[in-house]
Amino acid sequence: MRIVEIRELYQYIETDQGMHLVAYLRDGSSDLAIEAAAQRAGIVVRAISRFYRAARPRSGLMLGFSGFPRQLIVPAAARLATLVASRDRN
Repeated sequence: MRIVEIRELYQYIETDQGMHLVAYLRDGSSDLAIEAAAQRAGIVVRAISRFYRAARPRSGLMLGFSGFPRQLIVPAAARLATLVASRDRN
């Protein structure tokens, strides 16, 4: 999956620090369903919609990257993008 295709699935804010990145789902897909599907595929992400208290929840995924080498992150991100894209087609 190319970077352009990944950007069509997610909206994210680039960061040069921290341990997490939040990828908002562009189409309003259920982040809870994607979290469960990702877990079944061996990818750990957290649905952010459950973290909202007063504001209207946004669908998105919290992606941790601290402590993981690039060699693991890149293929996992590609698998996650494929998983999200395939859920859009269903």
